[in-house]
Amino acid sequence: MVNRAGFGISPASVADEFALNYDDLLNQLFLKSENFVPINIIPEHEFANYSHWQRGNDKVQNRRSFRKANMKIGNQWLHEMAFGEAQLRERMAFFWHDHFACKSFFPSLWQKQLNMLRENALGFFGDLVYNIAHDPAMINYLNIRKNVKGQANEDFGRELLELFTVGVGKYSEKDVKEVARAFTGWRFKVSDGSFFIDEKRHDDGLKTFFGFTDYFNGDDILNIIFQREDSGEYIVGKIYHYLTGLEIEPAYLKVLSKSFYKSKYHIGRLVKKILSEDQFKISINQRVKSPIDLIAGLMRFTGIRFEDADFSYRIQSRLGQILGEPPNVSGWISGTQWLDLGSLAERINLCGELLLKAKLTNKITLNSDPELTVNHKTKFIKISHSLQDLKLLFDQFDEFSPAEQLIQLMLGTTFSNSDQLIQFYEKKPLKENMMSLKRAIIRIAALPEYQLN
Repeated sequence: MVNRAGFGISPASVADEFALNYDDLLNQLFLKSENFVPINIIPEHEFANYSHWQRGNDKVQNRRSFRKANMKIGNQWLHEMAFGEAQLRERMAFFWHDHFACKSFFPSLWQKQLNMLRENALGFFGDLVYNIAHDPAMINYLNIRKNVKGQANEDFGRELLELFTVGVGKYSEKDVKEVARAFTGWRFKVSDGSFFIDEKRHDDGLKTFFGFTDYFNGDDILNIIFQREDSGEYIVGKIYHYLTGLEIEPAYLKVLSKSFYKSKYHIGRLVKKILSEDQFKISINQRVKSPIDLIAGLMRFTGIRFEDADFSYRIQSRLGQILGEPPNVSGWISGTQWLDLGSLAERINLCGELLLKAKLTNKITLNSDPELTVNHKTKFIKISHSLQDLKLLFDQFDEFSPAEQLIQLMLGTTFSNSDQLIQFYEKKPLKENMMSLKRAIIRIAALPEYQLN
């Protein structure tokens, strides 16, 4: 559960979690995720300075300063995933970051959207969609600012229906056009990100959507969507697959979707129901870890921290998944698509590099923009980590050997060659010798089984 409803095992909390039964552990996950702590790299009084290109400033320097701020926001969120108590909140926020895929150059807008997703991650789906439709980063990203009366831009209208809410097959091309008209004139203030409607650019004419006709605006469209009982089927199936790694049976999809509708589309209740099912409990190693899952899990288990946001960005870039930079509006790839030969080698080498050494590459292009290419001399970065909690755990559960504990903690299960690996490491002084412990962790993290959860 802690791997798929959070970001993995923390040696500091294993003893307490081990003492709980399944239902109590699940309740604890929800309880600890009740509190929301916003990320605050860009203070509120600095919002306007990071929400648009500053006139008169050097363009490249301006963009580099924005990129550095975005790196810091992403790095702070990565540390919340790895070390924060609200594991379930951050897990679902990561889902929504992919679902409402959006990339912003502007740190103020990225931070504002991220905090909104994190705050509402376990709340009502309707609130999330309402907020994303009024969100300045999304308004920028999907060209809603260019959506004006007489020249409706369909980008947001199409993605709202196809990717964000009802899914393919539940709407017509006519619906897309009418949604686009309803969202004309939507704007935000660069001074604070607040939303407003430019009435001169809004199409206030009659519109027909899902069989209803009236003088609809964007909010009316959202209300109509969430009045339909089947509007939750697409998102229910997607969340089910995200948490279990399995495709949901059509009959059970209907059951869960009906329950989701009756709860007024409450995400937390849906997630709790899925996590309580026997199918979730037995669906071990059905999901391939995304790069962020892998990085956050290693951080959480070993205590690795990235004090240098630039280095954190480079690690994410090498593995192919950068927080705040989904490749397109459809979000990231998933499953075995992450495991091509190049990325697999990077994933296998990651743990060794982080625990034994860390080296910046000579050159990296930021955000695929040649203007932002930065050259660095190769240098080593000191990364803080702590395995002390793990060593204390070995003493606490001394009825099992350190090798047995380590394999069970890292993999969550045994595998065909686990006995051989246990026998090999039982001969090593894992409790007494830090280098032996590091090398054991590195070897287990290189196993194919570690790529799954």
